[in-house]
Amino acid sequence: MRYPTSRISWDTNVKHYIRNGLYNNLPNTIKEKIPKTNKHRWENETDDKYTGCEVATFIKEELELIKRTGESRNAKKVMEAYFKLSDTYHEITASVKRHYETNNVTKRKSCQCNRNSKRVYSC
Repeated sequence: MRYPTSRISWDTNVKHYIRNGLYNNLPNTIKEKIPKTNKHRWENETDDKYTGCEVATFIKEELELIKRTGESRNAKKVMEAYFKLSDTYHEITASVKRHYETNNVTKRKSCQCNRNSKRVYSC
């Protein structure tokens, strides 16, 4: 494999993936471009090398979940089904809320006041 003569700058997320043992979760098109020397160096970097590394702990936990999910086809199917169900639930609740708000506004508009300044709703 020949590497370009110009220097490639890698996104820090790629480095985080490799440092956290998630190399196999990267797309093949990216993995093919990463020189072995870079991969080896990133695998051995300390967690505190980059400013803002405090976020790396959170990222590492999230990436571990992604790694576990990515390793199991069944888990992927379950997650996809969950998100479809969740999206459907949110669409239904939003629709019901809009319907309720529309009807509630209509009722307020039909509010009439009688001579005693009491509100009377005509439903």
